[in-house]
Amino acid sequence: MRVALGARDVTRVYRLLHRAGYSQQHIAALTGQSQPEVSAVIHGRRVMAYDVLSRVADGLGIPRGYMGLAYTDAAVGYAGSGAAHRGDAEVWARDPRD
Repeated sequence: MRVALGARDVTRVYRLLHRAGYSQQHIAALTGQSQPEVSAVIHGRRVMAYDVLSRVADGLGIPRGYMGLAYTDAAVGYAGSGAAHRGDAEVWARDPRD
């Protein structure tokens, strides 16, 4: 999953979730997409738009830094996590391989 997130490979992320028992409808509800949009992604449509990538990260509870998404335009802390801006010391302490 971390490799797919780092590559912003939402198709793989959705396929992994689907294999873990998440329905397309459930993924759609979490990410603010429609079920047909989720289906299109599972079948290979690439997700490139920052706002959609952000909704995917936020909806699935994924730290944005795992996908290389910043919280602001400024340079951010460890691994692009945005921890310096959120005051989230836990992100700074995590092992990058987790």
